Amino acid sequence: MIGVIIQARTGSTRFPRKIYEDINGKCTLERVLEGVNQAELPNKIILAMPEYDKEEFLDVFSIGDKADALDDRFDVYFGDPDDLIDRYFQAARLHGIDLIVRVTADCPLIQGKIIDEMLIEYLKKGYNGYMGCNRSVSVMPYPNGMDVEIFPFWMLAETKQLTQDPVHREHVSPFMYRRGTEYNIHPFYNCRPNTMISIKFEDFSFDTPKDLINIKHIVAEYDKHGDLDKAIKDCRFEMMK
Repeated sequence: MIGVIIQARTGSTRFPRKIYEDINGKCTLERVLEGVNQAELPNKIILAMPEYDKEEFLDVFSIGDKADALDDRFDVYFGDPDDLIDRYFQAARLHGIDLIVRVTADCPLIQGKIIDEMLIEYLKKGYNGYMGCNRSVSVMPYPNGMDVEIFPFWMLAETKQLTQDPVHREHVSPFMYRRGTEYNIHPFYNCRPNTMISIKFEDFSFDTPKDLINIKHIVAEYDKHGDLDKAIKDCRFEMMK
């Protein structure tokens, strides 16, 4: 079974509660879920959150438009607030996930087509290792802030067992892609023009209030016509530098 696991928390030190920041009428997390829901190949979409975020999440997403962002594939796992690897492991184990797609909740511009394109290549070539679209590549195929990673459950389980490094426990995948050939690293370049996000070198990461302003400009244009490339180009000269 293929599962997208989205890590999310309100306790970010650089920008606390950014997952609930409003972006043109929808919160960040809602935008992320809508983007991931566009992907057709995953069987499950699981939100992995710290236990301390449970009450607020259930309150925010229980009624109204936000509840509509959750489709039939969706579930949520609340776990260890200090061990992200364990949250991923428990969420995947609980739902029988064999192949994990990792997405972070501070990527409100994430596109389902990126997930599908990567899964198509991963499955077609019979990979059984780590694939990242913005990791271990000389030229990033997508802007920072649209990162997607794929790895099998066995690799996550082995990582959980082999490392206690706080950096690895907090960020999940560095232990994997730094293992090199031992973990069968497969960079994803996506050189097919018809599916490539054309603005490769922008930074759409969401770590500061300034980032939020930039993203709001793009989302406002994207909501008008549904074309992210066009929205990015239209906003390029308006975004704060």
